[in-house]
Parts: sequence; structure tokens; C-alpha cells
Amino acid sequence: MNAPIPASALQSAHAERAANDIAAHLHPFTNLAAHPQVDPLVIQRGDGIYVEDDQGRRYLEAMSGLWCVSLGFSNARLAKAGSDALHTLPCYHTFNHPPTQPPSRSPKS
Repeated sequence: MNAPIPASALQSAHAERAANDIAAHLHPFTNLAAHPQVDPLVIQRGDGIYVEDDQGRRYLEAMSGLWCVSLGFSNARLAKAGSDALHTLPCYHTFNHPPTQPPSRSPKS
């Protein structure tokens, strides 16, 4: 079993992530003048219908990641399918219309 991370270490790591967020991420519908004074919520991981912030607090994420995570976060079957696809042919151009096989019809490994 892992030993608990000291609160001071969590706070220090959060402070660094929060500073990076303030400096480099433009959040929609955010008052940019007030943003540096408000402690940002830094989401670090997702599991099923929940997300967890960088301080270990868990939240019900009821928007499905803005409708692109309808099957939940960290879905093992989807992660494997994505990994298989990335290991097979991660990207290829379609200039001059070369044939590519649609992912839904890819041969089973």
C-alpha cells in the first residue's frame, strides 16, 4: 500500500499546476482579469462518471467531457481499441485518394 502524500507536498504541487494553468490555459467564459486571483480547479484524472482534481477531491462529471466521453472516462475497452489503432496505423494522408481501411472494418488481431 502506498504511503499517504504529505499535505504540504500536495499543496506545493497544486500551486505549481495552478500557476501553469493561470499562465498558459485560456478557459472559456473566464474573467481573465480575475483569473489570477481565483484558485483554479485542476482536474487530473477521470474514472467512469467521475473526475478527480489534483488534491484528491472527486466530482461527478455530468457533462460527459462536453459530450465526447459518453462511455465514461478511462474506459478499458476504448483505451485498448485506441491503443491498437495507434500501434497499427496512427495516421496517414489521403492525398491522391489512397485507400485506407475504416477503423470499424479493421481486421481483428
